[in-house]
Amino acid sequence: VTNMAEDSVQASAKYENAIALLEKGRKEFPENSQVLLLLSNAYIKADKMDVAMDAFKEGVEREPNNQYYKYNYGVLLLQNKDYDSAIGQFKGALDIDPTYTNAIYNLAVTYVRWGTTIREEEEAKGEDITDAYKEKFELALPYLEGYLETNPEDASVWELLGKVYSTLVNN
Repeated sequence: VTNMAEDSVQASAKYENAIALLEKGRKEFPENSQVLLLLSNAYIKADKMDVAMDAFKEGVEREPNNQYYKYNYGVLLLQNKDYDSAIGQFKGALDIDPTYTNAIYNLAVTYVRWGTTIREEEEAKGEDITDAYKEKFELALPYLEGYLETNPEDASVWELLGKVYSTLVNN
């Protein structure tokens, strides 16, 4: 246990050093998108999500045709449960590169999580379960299927697709 704590402290210190260096690089080369990308990822690794969100948002605004900024910003929005905005970023990344499999996968996951959240909120309130969550699951289907076309060996996505189909058929 002590080694894990020490490792965590050492990793945190390394990320802080990387962030300090990359922030200097960003001031020196404000238009360099690679520095911003590395800095944004360092913020994420250092668990500075708010700062990372701002950095990726800035990246998207600065380079609206950069699918990697859109994708990474979408991941942060998904983690923040801002599903609608995450979908917009993933779709934006796919507009730039329709074969971007990570964006395809995360777009599907966003719809599934959004649907699950809707269902859980309705259950928690003791409300009748509406079909609103099913609509999100149905929107996930083409993306799950599309992802599996290029990644047919991904068992976890086959399992997720099976759960989505099962939910849609049995409920």
